[in-house]
Amino acid sequence: MRPRPLLKVGDRVVFVGLEHTVVAVAGTTVQLLSAAGEPSTVLVAYLFAAPDFEVVGSAPVPPLTFQGLLEGLPKKVAEAACRWEHCLVEIETGLPPERE
Repeated sequence: MRPRPLLKVGDRVVFVGLEHTVVAVAGTTVQLLSAAGEPSTVLVAYLFAAPDFEVVGSAPVPPLTFQGLLEGLPKKVAEAACRWEHCLVEIETGLPPERE
């Protein structure tokens, strides 16, 4: 499975054979403006599922890390979050994090 890109305003995408510019991202929809100046609104899932969809010149999004996100939490809460993360990684990948 290819990594899903992160769309942001200003990105250029290919969709239904045409190049578009992302002009807004709101919830589950993306507003596009074609090179001819025609606006359209598309569901993100529909856009990503299109056979010709691609973000022009995009690079894969790096994996998210939680480094720094747990700072400031009580130690027991941070430790519990780390235990849950371990379980979730194993559920998602089939392997515990130390075996990936």
